[in-house]
This record gives sequence, structure tokens and C-alpha cells, in this order.
Amino acid sequence: MKFLFFLALSIIFMVNGLPIQNSDIEKTTLCVYTDNSKQIFCQRSEIKIQCDAFVVGQKSIRFLGISQQPIDSSNPELVKYFVYPRKEKSSTYLDHSNLIEGRSVENFLYYGEKSDNNGLRVPNLSCWNKLLDVLKGTEQIQKVKLTDSNEEVSLIGEIFIDDFSKSKRTSITKGYGYYGSYYF
Repeated sequence: MKFLFFLALSIIFMVNGLPIQNSDIEKTTLCVYTDNSKQIFCQRSEIKIQCDAFVVGQKSIRFLGISQQPIDSSNPELVKYFVYPRKEKSSTYLDHSNLIEGRSVENFLYYGEKSDNNGLRVPNLSCWNKLLDVLKGTEQIQKVKLTDSNEEVSLIGEIFIDDFSKSKRTSITKGYGYYGSYYF
């Protein structure tokens, strides 16, 4: 699993060259979810975390912006972050909720032993707590407008959902929103 992660990073660096250090980027949280290993890798500055995770719901989205404000931050088991989908060749984000079969469905980054919500689920509470520490320590906040409204939301990071079976390796270097092509 780590091999695939480092292989993906090697390909990125071969295509783009080594990343330029940017102090603002080091203050934000960057994550990659790999569908074939069912794991999420997140980094903020020098802090890195790897957790088992599962995509629940719509699987065609490749980028998710992570909201600044968690929902219910008092109990780690109940903490959820809204995630805002972004299409691959777009710089704007969609709302965290969408209509599926006539009902509104919200997308979250959350802890859960079972799939109660759409979004990205981390099933291990210990790992979720470590991921929360990374997210809560994020200093750089990016304000973005949503595509379908003039609403502005604050993001603390972005998740790239990498589905090796559906994507070409060259597409990993394009469309990282406000982070440019910097990843880890």
C-alpha cells in the first residue's frame, strides 16, 4: 500500500519536478484517498497520517474540499466535516449537499463503523482522532465560491480521490484547485 502511494508521488514528481516549498501550502491539509488500497493519506506541514477509509455514495467525484468548521466538535465520534465536491477541470466547488432521487444528501468526512452518511468514512476511531488533530491544526484557510450560488465557504484542505482503475496517471498532475500541483 505504501508502495502505491510512493509510486504515485514519484510519477507526480517526474512529470512536474520537485514541488516548490510554499509556506501557505505547508499550513493547509492535503489528502489523497486511494480507492484500491481503501486508505486516506493526509499531510499538514511535517505531520502525516494514514487511515483506512471508504468512499460512500457518489464515486465519480475526484476532488473534495474540506470545510473549515467541523460539525459537533465536542465528541470525536460525532465530529464531521462537510466536503465540497469539485470537478476535475474546474476551480469552483459544488455544494456539500446534492439531490439524489428527489432528496437532499449531504457529503461528509466522518468517523463511523458503518456507512451512515455519504462522503468519506474513516472506520477506526484511534486513527480518526489523529486525523482530527491534523485537521484542527490547519492554519491556512481558503475562501471559495460555490458553483451554483454566490455562497462563499472556507476550506482547510482538499482530498484527491485517486481511482487507479479509472484514471490515467498523467491526470494526477492536473486540477488541484488552490494548491497548484503541490502534493506532499
